[in-house]
Amino acid sequence: MADEKHLSMLKQYPKAWNQWREGHQTVWVDLREADLKRANLHGRYLDAANLTRADCSGADFSEADLTNAKLDGTTLGEADLTDAIFTGTHLPPGTTLP
Repeated sequence: MADEKHLSMLKQYPKAWNQWREGHQTVWVDLREADLKRANLHGRYLDAANLTRADCSGADFSEADLTNAKLDGTTLGEADLTDAIFTGTHLPPGTTLP
């Protein structure tokens, strides 16, 4: 299950989240099984976030940094992935991004 503190902070304005992430780069962001349907994650720094089995359908990931994120079983249907960064992102074999 997702870390409630991480989930709460993620839902703040992008600037607050990104400032926290920059100061806590060694923290493993746990968003496993989170309900992020239609969440505004535009521009969020989600480096190394664990989004395993999270429901991100319809979420806005535009310009988000998902470098080294874990997306095993993550639902991304209708998600906006415009200009998102996926360097080193773990996707299960056969996964296609919308």
